[in-house]
Amino acid sequence: MALPLNKRYEIVFLHEHEADPKWGYEKIASHIHCSKSTVIYWVKKYKQDKDLTDEQSQANHAKPLKHKTSEL
Repeated sequence: MALPLNKRYEIVFLHEHEADPKWGYEKIASHIHCSKSTVIYWVKKYKQDKDLTDEQSQANHAKPLKHKTSEL
């Protein structure tokens, strides 16, 4: 089951916010009810991309590719 987008942002907030709480990975995982590795994944993804959307859902909404037609 994919982690909802609001939970992903909650993870980042709890870990990164300037005014605290700046929780550790284990405490966040316990609070969100997910694995520590999931917390680490989303924090790293946010630091790299500043984007927490699911890549699969973006792929499903991508514009279809135009096929090249050969001339006869």
